[in-house]
Amino acid sequence: MNLLVFAGLRGREHTLTYKIAPVLEMDQVDRVFIIRPGDYRNKKVTCIYPRQAWLRKSLFFEFFRLWQALRIIIMHRPKVIIGIGMIPHGMSAVLLAKLTFRKSILLLMGKNDLYLTYPDKRRMQKLLTWLATKASAVGTKGTNSRAYIIKHGKPEQQVFIPHHLFDFENFSYQQHEKIYDLVYVGYMSFYKRIDLLIEACEQLVSKYQQKSLRVALVGNGHLIPQLKEKVYALGLKDNITFLPPGDRAYIQQVFNQSKIFAMTSQGEGLPNVLIEAMSCRIPAVIFDDADISDLVIDGVNGYLVPLHDVDAFAQRVNVLLSDREKLEQFSLNAEKIKADKAKDFSLPYLLSVWSQAFESIGLSK
Repeated sequence: MNLLVFAGLRGREHTLTYKIAPVLEMDQVDRVFIIRPGDYRNKKVTCIYPRQAWLRKSLFFEFFRLWQALRIIIMHRPKVIIGIGMIPHGMSAVLLAKLTFRKSILLLMGKNDLYLTYPDKRRMQKLLTWLATKASAVGTKGTNSRAYIIKHGKPEQQVFIPHHLFDFENFSYQQHEKIYDLVYVGYMSFYKRIDLLIEACEQLVSKYQQKSLRVALVGNGHLIPQLKEKVYALGLKDNITFLPPGDRAYIQQVFNQSKIFAMTSQGEGLPNVLIEAMSCRIPAVIFDDADISDLVIDGVNGYLVPLHDVDAFAQRVNVLLSDREKLEQFSLNAEKIKADKAKDFSLPYLLSVWSQAFESIGLSK
């Protein structure tokens, strides 16, 4: 069968690959047509993207996508339209599938997809949640998100957890001098709330007297200039270092030079970077949001901190930095994710998950 995929993830082609790799390996899938703002190449994939820059702008791109999608539906008759992320890709996929009498699969990226991190956006939350349940099947990042969709009316058999394909051997513990007490790796955007992490670092230095604290913030993003200003304003220029993004070997080295993985994001799903860090024997101090608790067990391989609670975040980090024995035990426990979760992220398991998802909407082998 043929599939039609609506996706963004421009500049994050590796994430797109993680998401669709199991589908591309399925014998029942012949061709996958992907409409997105930029090119993407993989086996079985035909990518349709606008060559002109003006067509990649939001409104123009939606008209481009609709036109190309209708052409593909007429010429190649895809049985399923898959939307990756809710706004706008998932919305377009679900609505077009309804209009053209096709099945749809919505892959949610995290709580932000449904505006669940914005308490003042109740109407938008209800609208997006309702629309999500209208997809033929919904893929979530973990158990909490799955339970939420089921609670709001989607039949249990039509809500599945298609983890990213992940090879745990790509990230592993290596003995290095620990240069950084804390490390964050990821894009510097608003919902990552790096500002809260910086505020927690200020407390560690001033309140908990961690004067020699060393923090690595690894990644790029449009907020870096503002974040650097905040670092300087709080007197942390000797404590916090901004590092550029890099390849797998580089990130693995930075992880192995660090003691604790720190993340203060709101609206995360189940980030790959958390898996990568824990595979390198690094415990996490992280906000308890979305599906993070599928990996981090509070008080065992890290600490789960109430969302936006900077005081509690700093206190938990201080506990680990002040107790070498506890930090070592948490580190060893973090690495156990490789044995405990390897199956859930393996190709054979994900093939079975996707097969069941297709069967749940009436598409068998």
